[in-house]
Amino acid sequence: EIKDFIENGADVAKRVVANMEEKLAALLAGLEQTRALSTPKGDYSISWTNLPATRCFVKEYICHSVDEAMDKMYEAFHETLTRGLPIRNAYRIYAEYPEETGGTVNLINFPMRFCVPVAPDTNDPDCVDMTAVSGVAVCHRGDYSEIGAAYDALWKYVSENGLKPTGPVRECYLDSRLEYKSKTDRYVTRLVLPVEERRGMR
Repeated sequence: EIKDFIENGADVAKRVVANMEEKLAALLAGLEQTRALSTPKGDYSISWTNLPATRCFVKEYICHSVDEAMDKMYEAFHETLTRGLPIRNAYRIYAEYPEETGGTVNLINFPMRFCVPVAPDTNDPDCVDMTAVSGVAVCHRGDYSEIGAAYDALWKYVSENGLKPTGPVRECYLDSRLEYKSKTDRYVTRLVLPVEERRGMR
């Protein structure tokens, strides 16, 4: 891109800058996720994070149990592959539970939105552009049945600091059943709650 800019002048500046910013965002996201993978079990330290704008393949479901929700996730991921959509490996798949409030989710007939990041120019009717957000994050290592402790830590921080959520929690699956099957000690899930950013909070 830099060579193209030097040879062709300012008319390509916007495209060059956009491409470089996209690569930088992917690099920073990958670095942050790699750090999160080293989180030890039981460490629910809260951190601030910035989630870049991404285009996602999105499927929405009404689930009747946690097991069904997990099955739907894999079903949606498989559909992404069968459609031949270009998955962006720098950004991890995640799920949102729109009715989750304060760490509480109705686990009977609950809505779930599953998102798979894809290339920005992906043309598919089920793809949606997700806006960039700032938020607070916490990691959970271990089985999904124990993730409630991470939600408790996240919402406690939000309450104690008077933060205002701007969207549902995103459950980002850094290492999951897709990679490790029944080895639950290898699962790492990162919860990110978009909030109104306040100066001096970080």
